[in-house]
Amino acid sequence: MTPSCPTAASPATFGWVAFLSAAGVGLCGLYPHLRWSLELHSLAWFYNSYDEGYYGGLAFSGFSFNRGLSDLVMHGLYLVSGANTQQAMILADFVLPLGATLAACYLVRPLFRSAAGMVAGALFVLISAECCALRSTSIPYPGLHTFLQERIAAAGENLAEIVQLGNQTSTFWLFRTPEPQASWIIMFITLGLVLRILLAAQTRPPSWGWLAALGALAGASYLFCALTVSAVFFLFAAFAMKPHPRFARNIGAVGVACFATCIGLSLLAARQFAGGGLLFPSRLPVVMISTVLGLLAVGWVLARKCGPLQPVHWFALALGLTPACLPNQHLVTGWMIHLANFENFGLAQIGALALLTAICIRPASVAAPTGAGPRWLPLVGAISTCLLLGGILVRSQQASYANYLAENRLGRSYELALKSLPVTAELIACDDFFQTDTLAVRLGRRPNYVIARDMTFTRPIDRLKDPQDVPGNSAAPRAALYHYLMLTGVSPEELSGRFAAITDPQNPNWQDRFMLGGLLYNQADFWAPITHNRNARLDWIASQREMIVADYRRFLREGAQPQAVIFIMPADKPTPTFTKGPSVRPLELPSGRTPIPMKAYRIDPAMPAPSAK
Repeated sequence: MTPSCPTAASPATFGWVAFLSAAGVGLCGLYPHLRWSLELHSLAWFYNSYDEGYYGGLAFSGFSFNRGLSDLVMHGLYLVSGANTQQAMILADFVLPLGATLAACYLVRPLFRSAAGMVAGALFVLISAECCALRSTSIPYPGLHTFLQERIAAAGENLAEIVQLGNQTSTFWLFRTPEPQASWIIMFITLGLVLRILLAAQTRPPSWGWLAALGALAGASYLFCALTVSAVFFLFAAFAMKPHPRFARNIGAVGVACFATCIGLSLLAARQFAGGGLLFPSRLPVVMISTVLGLLAVGWVLARKCGPLQPVHWFALALGLTPACLPNQHLVTGWMIHLANFENFGLAQIGALALLTAICIRPASVAAPTGAGPRWLPLVGAISTCLLLGGILVRSQQASYANYLAENRLGRSYELALKSLPVTAELIACDDFFQTDTLAVRLGRRPNYVIARDMTFTRPIDRLKDPQDVPGNSAAPRAALYHYLMLTGVSPEELSGRFAAITDPQNPNWQDRFMLGGLLYNQADFWAPITHNRNARLDWIASQREMIVADYRRFLREGAQPQAVIFIMPADKPTPTFTKGPSVRPLELPSGRTPIPMKAYRIDPAMPAPSAK
């Protein structure tokens, strides 16, 4: 007899409960936008997640092979919204969380007798990266993350590198448009279909055609999701090859299709972005909270073993071991890929699913218990879990709104200031380097910036190969940075002082850290979390300070760029010491229209450059 968890509710009940729950999650996604729109008295997009402006802008402006699935989804929403970028982003924050929740309900439905249990399991999978991996500052116990980090760090530097607890964010990944939701939808449906095939193998023919199509589509999803699905299928094929060869061969073949699609698109993306990547050498092992969840599931399955394992039990073991094996494949290959995102985008969800599968699937030789206790008790527990996890989602969105309100007021001010300028084709310089991402979405077009944060992604810089190496592919962003520094009157001596922000992770001037670092070096060289403190080149970068300063001096001696620039900044901030000259003049901006008053200057390129002495 194939193990199963027979459902008590009707299919229609499951469907309606899943849809209503998904709609509630979608409304949570809309909450910040609706509240922000009430403040402005017009429909407006509320930026409430790191990188959201950048990803949204890419979806409207071009196609990326490594995010092709989400780009297609966002292009579709853009057309549906009438080519309005802000409305497309608002719509995405409803449609994509709703779709991810429905897909999660489909994934876990075979594991639960009640519709409430299904919703509780789906929410557990969806927010496992935040609640189980402690990834969000909006969870009710954010101090636990800091406490554990401090205890691990105190135990020794090697242990801190092995046990990964970094990359904490303020917004749940469920509301981080457009990824990972677009990839989660495909990942959850694919795994849900496998679960159904394994549970119903003796009652109806497997849907191998659908699984093959979904497996290839899963390979087109975000890299971290695609590799996670491939790893689950490969492990299942390895474990079940002897006891269940037909299942092993077919699911293993789907894993190959998923992996081949993923690698093919990744190679195209590497060509598209001039070879930029997140691979780095390492052979130090890794343990994450998803690893613990998965190993608990493995222990549960083996402890309850009462006879030969059925295919679904091997699937549970594959799920449980994926968070341990995939992040540690570098112990064999010698090459690691950015790990924190693996847990955020897939491993925590796989660990949670492994635990649910291990708990809910009965051993084959154990009959269903009868009269073991009140039948309403599991339902009460499921409903209580739904309310608890749903409350955490609502709390996260309320906290997210409070965290990002000031930044959105500033972004709105930049937006209205730019819209009031008489020209749109000239070079624009924003005082806030990080507002450049969101302004493209707010305006519906990307201004012609002197420097912008997306340059650190769309114009990748090669990694440093030795301490004296000068990174390649850097001429354009480096020249743009020098131009910006020149316009704002930054002397070589001042640049030398600000350069320290790149090499000191504790430096409070984090804007300089990302602006200077991202336009001078590859992010993996100066941002330690990308390589988990294992391969950052901070010492090499520190030794290049004088070289960079000398390079900037040469730039100043060669003269200014031949194009005028409009510089915009909040009115309450001290005006930078612009290069002195008769061609620097204030521009009139309408007063009283922006949440934060703004001021603008027109800077003529004919002015003298700062002293290059």
